[in-house]
Amino acid sequence: MDMSRPERIRGASVRKPTVVKGIGEWRPPVVLYVKFNFDATFNQSLNISSSGIVVRNHRGMSTDLLAISLIS
Repeated sequence: MDMSRPERIRGASVRKPTVVKGIGEWRPPVVLYVKFNFDATFNQSLNISSSGIVVRNHRGMSTDLLAISLIS
C-alpha cells in the first residue's frame, strides 16, 4: 500500500485547514518519536461520521494513515 498518496475518501471535500490562534505551526517530533494528528467530521443530514489519523516521524514523513467513515 502506497502511503505517500492516500486515496480520496468518497464524499470527502478538500478545504483549507482551520487555523487556531495560539497553537503555532506543526513541528516534527524528536528522533525515535512520532506524532499523531487527527480530525473528524459529522454530516447530520446524511448521518455519516468520518475521521482520519496521520502518524508522522521526526522527518515529518507520514508513516501510517487511517481513514474511517461510519454510517448509522
